[in-house]
Amino acid sequence: MALEAFAASRPAGAPFAPRPERGAAQRWSGPGPARATGAEFRVALVPVALALAGLHASRRGETSPRRRSRPRSAKKKDDAGELVRPTFDFAYWAEHVEEVQKNADNRQFNCDVAEVVAVYQEHRSSAFELQQLAKKRNEHAKSMKGKMEPDARQALIEEGKKIKEEISSMEAKVDALSTKMNSLALAVPNLTHPDTPIGEEENATVLRTHGTPLSSENAGFKLRDHLELGGANLHALLEIPAASPLALILLALDLVLTSLIVWKVPFTNVDWEAYMTEVEFVLRGEFDYQQISGPTGPIAYPAGFCWLYGSFRWLALELSQVQTIFAGLYLATMLVLLKIYRHAKAPLWVFGSLRCHSIFVLRLFNDAAAQFFCYFALLLLLEGCHRSSSLIYSLSVSVKMQPLLVCPVVGLYLVLHGWKKALSCIATMLVLQLFLALPFLQANPWAYLRLAFGGPGDLQHAWSVNWRFLPEVLFTSRAFVLPLLLLHILLLLYFAHFRWIPGGFLGRSIRRWHVEPVARAGALEPKQLVAMWFTCNFIGIACLRTMHFQFLVWYFHTVPFLAWFALGATSLQRCLGVVALTGLVELSFLITTHGQVRGPDGRSWNTKGVPSWQGSLILQAWVQQRVKEQSQQREMLDLFDFESGGKVSGQKFLYFKNGAALLELALIQWATHQAVKRGFQPFIPPDLVRAPVVAGCGFAPRDDEATQIYEVSDSDLCLAGTAEIPMAGMFLNETLIASKELPKRLVAFSHAFRTEAGSSGSENRGIYRLHQFSKVELFAVTRSEVEESNKMLEEIRALEEELFTELGLCFRVLDMPTEELGAPAYRKYDMEAWMPGLEKWGEISSCSSCTDFQARRLNIRHKEEYNQKGNLQFAHTLNGTACAVPRMIISILETFQNEDGSVSIPEVLQPYMMGMKVLEPKAH
Repeated sequence: MALEAFAASRPAGAPFAPRPERGAAQRWSGPGPARATGAEFRVALVPVALALAGLHASRRGETSPRRRSRPRSAKKKDDAGELVRPTFDFAYWAEHVEEVQKNADNRQFNCDVAEVVAVYQEHRSSAFELQQLAKKRNEHAKSMKGKMEPDARQALIEEGKKIKEEISSMEAKVDALSTKMNSLALAVPNLTHPDTPIGEEENATVLRTHGTPLSSENAGFKLRDHLELGGANLHALLEIPAASPLALILLALDLVLTSLIVWKVPFTNVDWEAYMTEVEFVLRGEFDYQQISGPTGPIAYPAGFCWLYGSFRWLALELSQVQTIFAGLYLATMLVLLKIYRHAKAPLWVFGSLRCHSIFVLRLFNDAAAQFFCYFALLLLLEGCHRSSSLIYSLSVSVKMQPLLVCPVVGLYLVLHGWKKALSCIATMLVLQLFLALPFLQANPWAYLRLAFGGPGDLQHAWSVNWRFLPEVLFTSRAFVLPLLLLHILLLLYFAHFRWIPGGFLGRSIRRWHVEPVARAGALEPKQLVAMWFTCNFIGIACLRTMHFQFLVWYFHTVPFLAWFALGATSLQRCLGVVALTGLVELSFLITTHGQVRGPDGRSWNTKGVPSWQGSLILQAWVQQRVKEQSQQREMLDLFDFESGGKVSGQKFLYFKNGAALLELALIQWATHQAVKRGFQPFIPPDLVRAPVVAGCGFAPRDDEATQIYEVSDSDLCLAGTAEIPMAGMFLNETLIASKELPKRLVAFSHAFRTEAGSSGSENRGIYRLHQFSKVELFAVTRSEVEESNKMLEEIRALEEELFTELGLCFRVLDMPTEELGAPAYRKYDMEAWMPGLEKWGEISSCSSCTDFQARRLNIRHKEEYNQKGNLQFAHTLNGTACAVPRMIISILETFQNEDGSVSIPEVLQPYMMGMKVLEPKAH
């Protein structure tokens, strides 16, 4: 009523006066005389009316509005970036440099605490000097008062100008030091609880285990994983994981086969003789490429070839010794390929090939060494070693220029990590090339560049594999060469725009790489990088005008991956398709005929082994490049639709449907209700948050790690990776009243968005890692006392254990070691459920205490009473996962599966499942 009376008495159109800051003097500060008029007096009563309304509501049992005291510096700020002003505990760091540095080292954070402290102390010293200059200016101003001689006044004026310049210079220095100091401080992680284990994930301490892990033996039937239960009831026939014992057995058999070939099959001496003749020139000191030639013509390879094969000649190795070296090189290449396939989560589709063995150990082609270095460079890229990868890739190009076919992907991948890194790596490649080629460039640079990188000079139709079916006149004509080159460029542009570059290079994304390089690279999964590399290589080989049979080594082992990546959905289709396509590639090199070839000196001779045109026609088959997840179209429980998710949103997105959709809703409601029963206040926060809030919560990559955060183009907004971010941001620049508002217990439902950059391992299969998923998050704010936040952490952990126990899951609680703690975490517990189908423990929840790490960066403070002045403390924040939906669904499906393929629904969820007690298999 008081508010209604006030509103009625207010003149129409009269503006409300600004609300006085709490803590400031309660006096009228608007224009006019010191004594308020009647209207001004009524406006000044607004805070009183609001307070009376709150008192009235509280007497009726209603919740009064939360009272907040905003810091004066935060007033009238609309932009989050200006609001977020982190406060670091530099004084503590300065007194405990070794302790803080050791903590950072234990957590594998790259920061120099001593440098931070040095900048802080220099900043303090400069700030003190600035303060003294300000005093000097004030004293100087006082000295100018009163009468004095003109000359004396002029001298004082000049002195004042000098003081002003000194102040301006010192202010700039203080600002620069402040910026540098805060920038360096962002890399310093939170301190760690003294009981936290030190080291990597395997050093985690298992605090307790609830239940007994389920297995096929104690279940009495063969357990399936969630994909087989939810829509993949057929086993992936012949799909052998690259890390399986069978992969090692196949590799051992290949070793035996290679040894038998070296022992029994006659060696082909033509190319080896040519190589040795060419490097003999170099060993004699001839570095002019114009003067170096062999039985097959002038040298046509870069400098690395000369040094590699020259070392064989210089060491006077016997042919059998060199064959043994190349046999080891072949096996090393196979191991690197297996590792690449493992990174890409691809099955073992690497077959032995008669022609590959011939190229490596019977002809000792330089393709063998160049290919090993090329694949090794790809492996290093997959493991994040960009500079080392650049060196090895440059080394492969120095042996033979065939690896240049994949340079578009190499350049694109490096640019996706930022132009600065790309230019640095390219410079590294060029330096190595110059180092290896320096003697040849000094002797005759034009001859070296023309012969080493100019391409084959004598293109013989007889040796062509790709285009032998064409008439020789057309094959050698310029009218065929230029369209073929154009086709090559157009195919690369098509795949770059529609498959490789996020958003396409015609869109806005390419212009933003220099702004947000890590986020762009974060969208690139290992499987995508391998597919890009192999596809670019395939396009280059397919568009070569003369692909000799030794070029088989450049794509024989990549075609199986591309077939697996792109062919139909069922395992049987993939098996048949991969086997057929790989067999056809080999067959095209086995269907040969007798033919006549000529040497560079004009001599001609008849030979066998010239590929026939029938074989080369088979090579023209091309696989349409589209992504389909394996074995996900068949129906059983019919829970997941990966195909539609990939079509609409891309990889690692899906549609939950039928029982899975109901199960997600049930889990969200049940987990939220259980938290609310235990005193947590429910929220549904926004999914988009400002970038400074994300940074204030401590979500930033370590060193060169790719970020997990999706950013919204042309804005400062990000998609939240967890509800913890918007929930912490809700208290941005707030001062809480501890006696009335703390501790705060909040539970929030939200979607979580993560790039899953750099994620690897078998858990990447299925729904264990997704780019978008639903999550129920617990969040708490406490006083600044560590004892109180520790108590709250144990409360959150106990709640999570209760939830998972009520569901009937087998799980364990881990005290996570230092290297598994993110920057904000003081202590972190993980909950891992046993997933019988996957036969592994999988993380389903965690809870962390961040102490005052986030509060300092978001300016979340508290005071004991409302009227208290001064002595504000930074609050402590905590978080925990009540329910991460996809992994909970995995745990439920695999734990409660039945022999007939059905899944029993946990009793606590049945009231939320429309009375459904069992998920029944769908009839075919």
